[in-house]
Amino acid sequence: MKSFSIRRVAHYARYHYSVTRFNYLSYILAMIALPTLFGILGKDLYTAKDMLVPIYLFGGVAMAVSTTRTMRGRGIKIMDGVLPVTAAERHVFNVFNLTVVYPVLFAIVAAVTLGIVSVFNKASISFGEAYALLAEDTLLEWLTYVFVQIGCSTALLINLLARRSLILAYMIAFFGYQTLLVLFVLGMQWLSDNVEFSWSFNPTAAEMDAIKCALKTIFCLIPVVIYTLCYVVLRKRQVKW
Repeated sequence: MKSFSIRRVAHYARYHYSVTRFNYLSYILAMIALPTLFGILGKDLYTAKDMLVPIYLFGGVAMAVSTTRTMRGRGIKIMDGVLPVTAAERHVFNVFNLTVVYPVLFAIVAAVTLGIVSVFNKASISFGEAYALLAEDTLLEWLTYVFVQIGCSTALLINLLARRSLILAYMIAFFGYQTLLVLFVLGMQWLSDNVEFSWSFNPTAAEMDAIKCALKTIFCLIPVVIYTLCYVVLRKRQVKW
């Protein structure tokens, strides 16, 4: 199978969702349950809306676990390994599942959650207003989307790199991130105490616009780079689980 086939991607997606449907169902119910519970207890749509935001920001980790479940599950990874699908086709499905399916799935989950809570709502906000606020601040905000994709791509990379214990891999990644953050803060503090900086750069409005554009481009390229690394890792380790 040297050629790339969208049909094989579609067949692989159908296989993946049929095998892991109960896992996705559990994931959806978990996303709905927590904000719905607190929203009903508080009888306030604001509470449910505010709780949906961190779920969207960090729920990509669980989505990445579900995405790679057929490749890592004890009872199904052998079957997954002999499927007539290439690494590129697997990767296209993985990226599609995280970049398209996950945001759409969360939009549906948010609508269901706010719809349930609206029955018990005593606040001055309606279902439409709450969903519009959530969409404006979170679902349709490109900065939020890129941040979510950075988390999704990083989680996917961890899932592909981890051999046996996925929890251990996430713990190592977490403490590694914390260590790098501490080192960065200490390094910046050392520079501020020992190095004198003299700033003479006074950019024009056009230069500031160019700098902002460059920073936005770099920010958007972060998940692209990580997803590319995911493909490299998938090609190297596809048959070495």
